[in-house]
Amino acid sequence: MLACLLVSAAVGLVASSDVCSIGSSATMVTTDRLFRHIELHAAKAGAWGRVLDAGTGDHSLNWLKTLPIDGIVAVTGDTTRAVGLREKFPQPHIEVLAGNWNDPTFLKDQVFDVIVADYLVGAIEGHAPYYQDEIFPRLLPLLAPGGRLYVAGLQPITMSVPSGRVLSTQDKLVLEMARTRDACILLAGHRTYREFPLDWILRQLERSGLSVESKAQFANVYTTATIKRQVQVGRTKLPLVQDAMLAKSMGKYLDKLDKQADDATRDGSFEFGFDYVVAASKPFE
Repeated sequence: MLACLLVSAAVGLVASSDVCSIGSSATMVTTDRLFRHIELHAAKAGAWGRVLDAGTGDHSLNWLKTLPIDGIVAVTGDTTRAVGLREKFPQPHIEVLAGNWNDPTFLKDQVFDVIVADYLVGAIEGHAPYYQDEIFPRLLPLLAPGGRLYVAGLQPITMSVPSGRVLSTQDKLVLEMARTRDACILLAGHRTYREFPLDWILRQLERSGLSVESKAQFANVYTTATIKRQVQVGRTKLPLVQDAMLAKSMGKYLDKLDKQADDATRDGSFEFGFDYVVAASKPFE
C-alpha cells in the first residue's frame, strides 16, 4: 500500500480486548497484526470469495495471496507501479489494475465479496485530492449484499496525544519528525498523506449505508529505525527543493532529528499513537 511509505508499520501491542486471541490460529501466515485481526474476523464471517484490494501494494498482496480467495483485483493509482506488481504477482487469480477512484467508470458493474482498504483513505490525497469523503460511497456499489469492507488506517499523529497529557521527550520527537517530514514533502512540490481519525472513518461508513461490525486499535511502537525511516522520507525530497540554502538547512535539521532519535530510544522503544482496523458490512437489500 502506498501509505506504508510514510507511516510506521503496525507492530505494536494490540490495545483492543477483542483480539487478544489473535495468535491462536496456527494457520495464519502473516505476522502483521492488522492483517491477522482481519483474518480472525473473516474466519467468523464466511468465505472470502472475490476480493478487491482497493489500494494495493506488495505488503497487502503478499498477505492476500496466502488466503483461500477465488480471485483478487488489486488497484493502484500508479501505472508504473502496476507494471511492477504484475511482474511480482503473476498468479492467474490476481489481476493488477491502474486506476483512479474518482473515475466513475472504473470497475463499473463489478462486484466483490470483500473489499480491503489498507491505508487507502490516507493515500487518496496524492491521487484524488479532497475525495476522501466520497471513497466509501464509491466502493459501496462494488460490494455484494452481505459483503465486508475492511478499513485499515493510522490515527493522525497530531491527534494521538491525549488531552491534558504533558508531552514527553519522545512525544515531542514524533510530532516534530512528522511536521518536518511533511514540510520537506511540501517544499518538494508533492502532496503529503492525509490520514483521518477513527471516529471520522466510523461516521463516513455509517453515512455511506454500511453497518460497522467491529473496530480495533493497535498501539504503534517507535524504534530508532522507525523514526529514522520517516526522517529519511524527508531527506529524499531535498533535491527537489528550489532554494538550495533552505534545502541545506533542512538537511542539517534532519540530521539533528536522527541524533534525537538515538537519544530518545537509548533505553528502548516507546509507544505513540495507534493504527486501527474497522470491519463493516453491506446490508442485504
